Amino acid sequence: MNNNSKKITYVFLQGRKQRLEKNNNISKEFFYSYFYAKDNFENVEIVEMENYEKKFSQYFLRKFDSLINKLTRLPIYTYAIFKKKNMKKFLDSDYIIFSNDRVAFSSLPLILITKRRNPHVNMSFFVMGLFRNEEKYQFQKYFRKIIINYIFEKVNHVFFLGKEEYDLARSVHMKYKEKFIFLPFSVDIDFWQSKSLKEKNEHILFIGNDGNRDYEFTLKLAHKMKDYKFYFITQKITNKSDIPKNVTLLNGSWGTETYTDEEIRDFYDESRITILPIKNTKQPSGQSVTLQSMSMGTPVIMSNIDGFWDKQSFINNEHLIFVDENTLENWEKAIIDLFSNEEKLNYLAKNGSNLIQENYNLNLFNEKVFDVLNLNND
Repeated sequence: MNNNSKKITYVFLQGRKQRLEKNNNISKEFFYSYFYAKDNFENVEIVEMENYEKKFSQYFLRKFDSLINKLTRLPIYTYAIFKKKNMKKFLDSDYIIFSNDRVAFSSLPLILITKRRNPHVNMSFFVMGLFRNEEKYQFQKYFRKIIINYIFEKVNHVFFLGKEEYDLARSVHMKYKEKFIFLPFSVDIDFWQSKSLKEKNEHILFIGNDGNRDYEFTLKLAHKMKDYKFYFITQKITNKSDIPKNVTLLNGSWGTETYTDEEIRDFYDESRITILPIKNTKQPSGQSVTLQSMSMGTPVIMSNIDGFWDKQSFINNEHLIFVDENTLENWEKAIIDLFSNEEKLNYLAKNGSNLIQENYNLNLFNEKVFDVLNLNND
């Protein structure tokens, strides 16, 4: 069979189909090489997780999921994907690509059945934040390890989007390290391109809904810096009475698509700096916002967290600015120093954009995925 006729199935969280139907001009990075597959292969399918339905089978699966979640602290939602229509798509596939570990773990029953009936199907999934030490009890660590080892055994490739997590996985799960590939998360540089001159921009942008963002601290920072204008794009700040006059609060998230990708791009373009105050965590956080902003030529100031995804490539004061400790004084100084320094702004904008173009480019990402899958050659 010619490679171009292979059936490739992508498995996503909710929202991709809706985005494809609504708007052609979208950023492509959260589709994880789907568009590359559509352009180069004849038979490409999408499977999405779905909402809970009031059926006995769904009720049973949700109870099962709740038990497994408590035992493992893993994001498993089999009720959202274990359906007859999805089983057929899995069994008919030559390649199945899961967009993240939540989708992969939720698909475990389908993976088990598919591998038994069609052992030649090639399965891969992307990982970001799987090894974040969430176990509270010893029994959770034990059962979590069993489930993780099981899925590593069944799949062919595991793409780690962060270097720290990739290195950790190779040291902890040495048996499967040949399946592990480090492939840094990359952005759609053809989409995230600037149209404006930053010296004309006055706003400071804070965007995102990640649980590790320090929203309370960011509000305090805006209160303290009353002479500076801020855009806050998030669903996590709901107390509007606490919003200072220098903040424009916009309720939005990628999943709800309150704002289109084009509108988000305009906010980056209209901002002088993007800020990311983050609570210290070993989990990668703020990656997509950092890469999108840098691709746009909007310099980034962010917390120097333990879970930063690639400290070897991103150099402080060369590509972005790290703040070592989240104090109001440290952040205020970092923002004022950069905001008023045109030369440094341009220096970071140019270096940051070049780094993304050369190393975090979705076009290169897509090619590497299909090289690993051995699908770029007939």
